[in-house]
Amino acid sequence: RMQRVSRSLQVPDLECIDYPAEILAEDLKERLQLERPDIAARVEWVQSAGAASAPVDATLALEALTELLDNACAFSVHESPVRCFVDAFEGGVRWRIEQRLVSSLVPSGQWGIRPLVSTRRGHYGLGLFRVRRIIEAHGAALDFRHDLQSGTLVCEVVFAGASV
Repeated sequence: RMQRVSRSLQVPDLECIDYPAEILAEDLKERLQLERPDIAARVEWVQSAGAASAPVDATLALEALTELLDNACAFSVHESPVRCFVDAFEGGVRWRIEQRLVSSLVPSGQWGIRPLVSTRRGHYGLGLFRVRRIIEAHGAALDFRHDLQSGTLVCEVVFAGASV
């Protein structure tokens, strides 16, 4: 357990390859089916990435996206679908996860900033902290937007495309 905590606090060391978004999405679907069928059953996929790709460390990108989907399922209205969009965006790839919230949350700008701070009982608060570390190591952007009127939370990750 301590090794997992230590790993979560470290800055990840990336081994990036140019990875087509559609293949990464398929790999994520397979991973969820095998390791997290409860999440896989709730995710609705909307893909329009075409030939878009981005340099990513596939293992770490899959870890981060799995954690984001896990959080979306944990904090959304019970059994409601979580929608995952994958599309080409400004020469890179955008992953957008939409969920309906159970209740209002702590301001999203604070999520994952500090380790060992969690709103869930019995959790270490390292999941989003690790996600932020992985996303930042990729030079990617992570953003959360909460629409109070519709009760929808949108999480967006944008991986830049390969530089020419």
